[in-house]
Amino acid sequence: YLPARLKFLKSAATENSHISYLLNEYALAFPEVRFSLATDKRNNLFTQGDGNLRNVVSQVYGLEVAQRMLEVEEENAFARVN
Repeated sequence: YLPARLKFLKSAATENSHISYLLNEYALAFPEVRFSLATDKRNNLFTQGDGNLRNVVSQVYGLEVAQRMLEVEEENAFARVN
């Protein structure tokens, strides 16, 4: 079975890169959902789905970046930032 637009597919590495980028974005947006991506028998991404954004940041950007991030939470009558 071949996709209807096979001629528009790029190399496997390029397509995997696009998928990985998209899954990273979803993982950051939905830390309460478990995500797992394996390509070429390697785990490229694995999140717990425990709702902990810092854990997801650690998986996506690395432990050092996650440790350096500051948690911000502020709310007033007009907006909420967190």
